[in-house]
Amino acid sequence: MKTLLIPLILILFSCSGKQKESSSSPPDIWDSKSKDESKNSQSTKSEEIKSSKTKKDNPYSIITEKEADINQDGKPDNIIVYSTEWNKEIKPTDFKIFRVVVKLSNDKNKFTTFTNDNIIQPYYPDNVASGFSDVKIKDNYFTIEQVNAGGGIIENSYTTFKYDKIKKGIYLHKYSTLASEMSSGDEQEYKTELTTKDFGFISFENFNDRTIHSK
Repeated sequence: MKTLLIPLILILFSCSGKQKESSSSPPDIWDSKSKDESKNSQSTKSEEIKSSKTKKDNPYSIITEKEADINQDGKPDNIIVYSTEWNKEIKPTDFKIFRVVVKLSNDKNKFTTFTNDNIIQPYYPDNVASGFSDVKIKDNYFTIEQVNAGGGIIENSYTTFKYDKIKKGIYLHKYSTLASEMSSGDEQEYKTELTTKDFGFISFENFNDRTIHSK
């Protein structure tokens, strides 16, 4: 009888052990899933924060975009003008700033990018003229046009750049202005026109509207 009881007791202990192992397995699986969901949630939040930060750090928006074959290689190039936005409450000291970006196609089916923040003058609330007005393109030339006014003077300025096939770069070709001043009811006009004979070679990236007047 004792010999029969011993194997029976061993069988009962064996079954009891398997039941304990079975009941302990599900919590491990759910803990693992919970950790994965937590990681995914943190990753999503991180991406959202990164995205919102990128938008916040980039205050520019496109106001003009034109396509033309500026470097004359048979592929389309782009000229893009960006502008910052006004604050919700505009103050007299507020102003918009502008960025001009030129993307030229290259042999690798990609773009070479040229950027300048100093071609278009900042736009203040008391400027009664339009400020930046247009980009005109002809062959490998393009002109940035703007009209600014203040103190009884209206100035139209035209900044023309040329793509140089030999140097494979963009350079200032001509800078001209037409200023009109109202004084005692009489209108006076002042014209200026500068060429490479006056300012030499100025690359697109190094042009500055504020310093060209001193040439």
